[in-house]
Formats: sequence, structure tokens, C-alpha cells
Amino acid sequence: MRNYFSIRTNRDNGERVFDEKTLFYLRESGLKEEEAEVYLTLLNYGPSSAKEISYVTEIERTNVYQILNKLIEKGFVVQLPIKPKRFKAMKPSTMAKKLIKREEEKIKRIEEVFKDLSKLINTSNVKNGLLDNQEIWELRGRRNIYEKMDEMVSDPIELLYILTSENGVHRMYMRHGKLYKKLASRGTRFRLMAPVTERNIKTIKELEKFMEIKNFKNNPAKLMLVDRREVIFFAFNPDDLNIDVGNDVGFWTNYRVFVETIACLVENTWNFI
Repeated sequence: MRNYFSIRTNRDNGERVFDEKTLFYLRESGLKEEEAEVYLTLLNYGPSSAKEISYVTEIERTNVYQILNKLIEKGFVVQLPIKPKRFKAMKPSTMAKKLIKREEEKIKRIEEVFKDLSKLINTSNVKNGLLDNQEIWELRGRRNIYEKMDEMVSDPIELLYILTSENGVHRMYMRHGKLYKKLASRGTRFRLMAPVTERNIKTIKELEKFMEIKNFKNNPAKLMLVDRREVIFFAFNPDDLNIDVGNDVGFWTNYRVFVETIACLVENTWNFI
């Protein structure tokens, strides 16, 4: 039987260990941790009873039934028409197609909703300029912050400043490196201020191929400023090398007076160091 993941149960101390990377992907697909464990157990051991699943996962049998019902509702598991009751996991490839289809349908619904919303707004007072388009947003989660940063560079850019940490240099290169290099080839100028250390010097040298870089050792600010038109501040939590997961907090604004003030401070800092 093919093993889809690593599982080890230490019954001396009651510890069960699942492959954390696999669990992470399943949680991203909408499963809670114990639901992911039960699904992975069925993938690993094949059709099983609730008792067998309980033995492997060390989850109470009554809870296993509740989890199985949830997995059946979500389409990850089916109950076989035999006695005693046995349950079978849907193949990952089958689930991938189902989840992609669900997401495509969700995206289509979102597009339709916002298309109707745009029509509504165009007939409102916004069209007459009665509402200001200057905003300040709070962003939570590393992924949401990075997606906002991608959005900020979707329009043509002349000059982009980035202030970040030692590890932030690595994350930026891994997450945005190809995009920023492409923008640089189209004429965008990049100015990076960050600590240059032995740990990130190789990444710095790669970035120097298309960025201006200055060593900013005690950098208190973490931000990205785009053409004096918008700025995003962010605080890393934790400041590690993960580009997807983090409880980061950010603030984005295109409020003109605020952005102009920050731009003056950033440009003066660049000229000073």
C-alpha cells in the first residue's frame, strides 16, 4: 500500500506524529487538524472502521464518528455500504479536482457580485466625487500582506523603496524576486534598505543585480513605498524565513498627506546612510 504521509505513534508517551507539511496543506484546504489526521489515516491504511481509526490516531471513538461525518459532508471521505461500517478516503487527485472546481465556482460568484456592486457604485454619489478615495487599511496575516504588496506593483512604477529586516531580505527574494526583476527590466528603480549580514549576503548579491541597496543595520521601520502614491507598513510575527505563514500585521494607505510625509522621511534616510 502506498504511504501518502509519514505517521509515527509513540504509545509510551501517547504522542502521535503526522507530517506537519502535509497537515498544513490539508488545513489550507479547509480541514481542521483532527479531520486532516483522520483523512490521512484512511489514505495511509485504506478503508477502516472508526475503531481502527481511533486506535491509530488516539482520538476517542465517539469523536471519530463526528469527524467522519464532517469529512463526508466535505467530500473527503465516503462510507462503504458494508457491515461493520468502514470508511474510505477519496484520492488526493480526485479531491484536488473537486476543490479546484469549488474555488472556480466561488471565484465566478465573487466576480458576479462585484460586477453588480460596481454597477451600483457607478450610479451612486461616488461618481460625482462626493466620496474620497483616500483610505487606510489594516492587514493581518503574512499572506494577505504579500498579496497587497503584489497589488501595489500591478501598475507602472518609477521608484520603489523597501525597508526590511535581515530575514525579510530572504523572504522578499523568495516571494517577489522574479516579479521585481521583471519590473526592473521594464524601468522600475528599486532601493532597498536592510541589514547586510553574513547570513543574507548571497541573497543581497543577487538583488544587487537589479536593485540599489544600502546597509541599514538598526532599521526600526519595515515598509514599502511606491512612487509617493501609497505605502505599506508591516511588523513580522515571527521574523522567520516562512513566506506563507505568519501573524504579521500591516497598515496600507494612499492618504496623500501621510504618504508624502513618509516619502520625505524615507528619501532623507536613503541619502543619509
